[in-house]
Amino acid sequence: AQSKADLIAGREPDMGDKCSNPKRPRTLQHLLDYTYKHHWAGQRSEDKTLINATKCVESIGGSIEIGDIDKFLIDEMVADFKKIGNKPSTINRKLAALSRMLRTAYELEIISKTPKISYLKEPTERIRWYTEEEKDSILEAFRELGMEDYAFIIRVLLDTGMRVGELLGLTWDNIVGTTIILDKTKNMTSRSIPMTQEVQKIMDYFSEVEDGPFKFTTYDMLNKRWKKVKKKL
Repeated sequence: AQSKADLIAGREPDMGDKCSNPKRPRTLQHLLDYTYKHHWAGQRSEDKTLINATKCVESIGGSIEIGDIDKFLIDEMVADFKKIGNKPSTINRKLAALSRMLRTAYELEIISKTPKISYLKEPTERIRWYTEEEKDSILEAFRELGMEDYAFIIRVLLDTGMRVGELLGLTWDNIVGTTIILDKTKNMTSRSIPMTQEVQKIMDYFSEVEDGPFKFTTYDMLNKRWKKVKKKL
């Protein structure tokens, strides 16, 4: 049936005689598979990117020919995402994944040009800082709930500005004197963070924990305790 459709459309049908040779992607699903294999696999964000790309394929249709994808289909996809309540930032991440796929098709000369993708305007978030009083009340709430070790974690986050994932991933090799060296950051660059005296004391406190100072917990465990503190406050 596929070969017949290819003949009618003027495409060379796959009659099975070249099955051992790799073929360039033809459908959107094939393009996703190729893009993942050659561009996303092995990257730190590969799982999230694959999820976003898969959502695009599910919305547009995995069997659609790559050359048939145009702005109309992309706009319809965006409308579907809006309908299910996706935020502009979420939709933009999905569009970015689709854009990478289409750029791959262009680089492979499957399409002569990429369709226009219109990203959504994301609202500017209000930036604010915790006051000293708020910091003290957060730390005190952790202690009142009997979670002293997690109060230490929050104090390190406040003093260093580290992301939670970065902090929980620390190993003792990342601690050099009075400096924290991060070599696996979100934007794939290295950076160093000087430790305050309070952070140095906390690192000493957890010095007996194997592998790294905060390897005794996980993101989910910390998040569960953070929700308890938010409710208390």
